Amino acid sequence: MGVTDKSLSMKHVFHQLSILIVLLLLPLFFFWRVILVDSLIGTGFGLDGVYNAAVLNADAPLLVLMGLLLLGSWYIKPYAVGVGLRVVVLLLLLFYIADLIVFQQFGIRILLSSVQIYAADTTPIREQLQEFLGGPWLAIAKLVLLSVFALVLLFPPKKPWKITVLFCSLLTLSAIVVALMPWKVNYVNSWLVRNYLGANFFVPEAATYGEGFVADVLNESTMGEQCEAGLNQRKNVIILMVESLSSYQSQVFGGIHDWTPGLDALASEAVVYTNMHAGGFATNEGLVSILGGVRLFAPFAHMFRAVVPFQTAWGLENTVPREFNKVGYHTAFLTTGPLGFSRKGDWLRDIGFQETEGNEHPFYGNWPRVQFRAAADEALYARSLDWIAERSTQQPWMLSLLSITTHQPYLDPETMQPNPEQAFRYADRQAAAFIQSLKKSAYFENGILLVIGDHRSMTPLSKKEEDIYGSAALSRVQFLMFGQGRTGVHNGVFQQSDLLPSFRQWLGNEYCYGGQPTSVFSPESIGRCAMHVRGSQHSLVDVFCPQGVGLVRLDGDATKFIQNEGITAEKQAVILRAIAKERLEGDQRHLRWQSNQ
Repeated sequence: MGVTDKSLSMKHVFHQLSILIVLLLLPLFFFWRVILVDSLIGTGFGLDGVYNAAVLNADAPLLVLMGLLLLGSWYIKPYAVGVGLRVVVLLLLLFYIADLIVFQQFGIRILLSSVQIYAADTTPIREQLQEFLGGPWLAIAKLVLLSVFALVLLFPPKKPWKITVLFCSLLTLSAIVVALMPWKVNYVNSWLVRNYLGANFFVPEAATYGEGFVADVLNESTMGEQCEAGLNQRKNVIILMVESLSSYQSQVFGGIHDWTPGLDALASEAVVYTNMHAGGFATNEGLVSILGGVRLFAPFAHMFRAVVPFQTAWGLENTVPREFNKVGYHTAFLTTGPLGFSRKGDWLRDIGFQETEGNEHPFYGNWPRVQFRAAADEALYARSLDWIAERSTQQPWMLSLLSITTHQPYLDPETMQPNPEQAFRYADRQAAAFIQSLKKSAYFENGILLVIGDHRSMTPLSKKEEDIYGSAALSRVQFLMFGQGRTGVHNGVFQQSDLLPSFRQWLGNEYCYGGQPTSVFSPESIGRCAMHVRGSQHSLVDVFCPQGVGLVRLDGDATKFIQNEGITAEKQAVILRAIAKERLEGDQRHLRWQSNQ
């Protein structure tokens, strides 16, 4: 009996120590986010330690909630209810860890609506998770430790030691004090600070408009069209979309780095558009803007509403590939990334591409792979040159290319190490070499090339970048056009979706438009108001007009300008109406598309 009693006593002590150790480890997850945020925005950005106190201040309410739930779970009856409370704590913690991993790997916060979108093809997500976990034995060790942590948290002793209760109480009280401290960050990177519950539950962009307003907007007559002579061109066209190619990386675009010297050297042979804005914050949003011609991609979507990839951008009647198809072009889309991810291939065919290729193409069989199991940019350009050589001279063609190498985590294909600068320098060398190959093949005698970033890189904004570009730092991407027959700098305000009306003018005998005309092919065009949905907070839309800039908060009938500089009240009303129309028409389009599935 003595041995048995001793054995039971040892088990009890071990059990008590286990839950105490778990509680001691709990704050470390919160300090992990402090360290992670500081490391991501500190090195190279001159912001060391700026967010430390503010991150703790934002996350403290989560720790308070967890502490109160744990304390209650130890004393509440029956025991099953206590287990249920601890399950809630575990779920809160697991989601917190998932948010950390997503932020570390992609530079963005986790949103449940986005999880629903990208869950359709989990291969790239699994690859990023594998990179985070490390090799198989290290991954097993991490998962075992996490499982033990979870079991101890869920099934503690029925009567924890007083020191355990005391520590949990002190931890909760400390978190309350931290949460009440006035540590605020008034800076563009404040999205890094918010806790994930605030990011997911505060979703004013999901608010809809009133029925009367909806009917009024959808039934209003379109503005009378004006028409002028088109350019009636039939040259071949390449649209090269370079992952995360941003203005701040280029000296030609006034940036803070010199990471794209190859493209900068070739810029004297192109038209450089210094004021091009991305429509959104990620590749899908970039594709919807560039190829779909959607001016504002901002669905009424949130975590409690079923969403699909490219929601509201299916069933588009007017797209860039369709404009080319109408006049007899062959249209193709090539990438080294997976077309199954987020149903990209299905969507590309839905908007009119006659041919699509992804990383499954046999050409890439012997090429080494980087993120998303994609071959590096060199392989994409080699495949593209082969594709061009195979084309008949009897039919003009439009080829869209999407590079992958400079996607997070910015693996340099030559070293296979994550390094943003080296990844962009590699991408720049390969893009410049591709352009030189096109020149040697005499492509520009009967072809044009558009080089454009799909979105600003998913990296924190630096103070230097903000000083140069202001609020436009979040949306400014590089855009160059080769083969127009002219060179120089164009300072007009454009956004990616302006390529659709531009190609209508370029391809057509006649170019008709309502409202402000805009075309990247017109040297005299000053552009029109550009709109950019922020990735940090989807309810915020930056507006850039030739006359001024502003910031709009999406919130149904309460949608309004919350910042403005130089945009008249009359113009603001027109912009708010246009935002509502874009969103409502997109919602109607999605409903029609759903009914046909």
